[in-house]
Amino acid sequence: MTLDTKTITTPPLISIIIPTRNSERTIKICLESIKRQTYSRIEIIIVDQQSKDNTIQICKRYDTQIIITSPTKFYIPPSRSRNIGAKNANGKYLLHLDSDMELTASLVEECVNRFESGGFGAIVIHETDITEGFWGLCKALERKCIVGDPILEGARFVKTEIFHKAGGYDENLSSGEDWDIHQRYNEISEIGVANAVIRHHIGRISLTDQILKKYHYGKTMWSYIDKYPQTSKRQLFLRSAYLKNWKYLMSDPIHAIGFFFLKSCEYFAALMGLITSTTPSSCYGDTETISHRHNSSKNISGT
Repeated sequence: MTLDTKTITTPPLISIIIPTRNSERTIKICLESIKRQTYSRIEIIIVDQQSKDNTIQICKRYDTQIIITSPTKFYIPPSRSRNIGAKNANGKYLLHLDSDMELTASLVEECVNRFESGGFGAIVIHETDITEGFWGLCKALERKCIVGDPILEGARFVKTEIFHKAGGYDENLSSGEDWDIHQRYNEISEIGVANAVIRHHIGRISLTDQILKKYHYGKTMWSYIDKYPQTSKRQLFLRSAYLKNWKYLMSDPIHAIGFFFLKSCEYFAALMGLITSTTPSSCYGDTETISHRHNSSKNISGT
């Protein structure tokens, strides 16, 4: 039986954590989608790596808690930013978003219902890519292939208790950090899947930037491979999802060819990063300075 959150005297607080760095292109889309949620008891925590654009100014227009943290040399999946956000969260549940993600209006309410009535510890939310340009369409084709694959998708929505019990994100990983924490969730709780989706505004992709990003990901790949030697082979190299969804690829042969070329470049770049970094190392420096700015963290409003 589905729990109706509207009948709960005090619905649980949801903490949405959004790492940012020069995110002015998409952060408003993200925050507006949170503002439109049918579930209202939400706090938004922005963890910003010293953006040089208008990201902070945009975030200040909304009820958010803004945390400024030291930037990394290269903007990698921000595991530390997510952990910082979780440490400052007050919610019963955590939703970890990227700054270029847009939520469908009923997503939070649906997930709260599933948590409260289904006994789940974490929930996977499928994504659909919103793209521009040839390489963007190639990446979107890959996304279609991996949606619903339990090996390649990771839970973003989680009970705060489960998040901390799992130990949070591994800050030594710049690749596979979402797979890593998903597997640790799975060891201590049941994982559900939402019907609502996230629209991922990846925009226009530069082949050069994509290769550089995968090179940096490769630098900490040993850490992930050491932790999951068997699973990592299926996730990183032997992706059966491509074969299972061959119809998607055949329906768009031009972008399918581009997709395989792009993946080949990404694999080569990651391999070079792997080779040049023979020992696991942290993606971050040893220390960090954090400052806080508070607007409000209980209800959502914006202009």
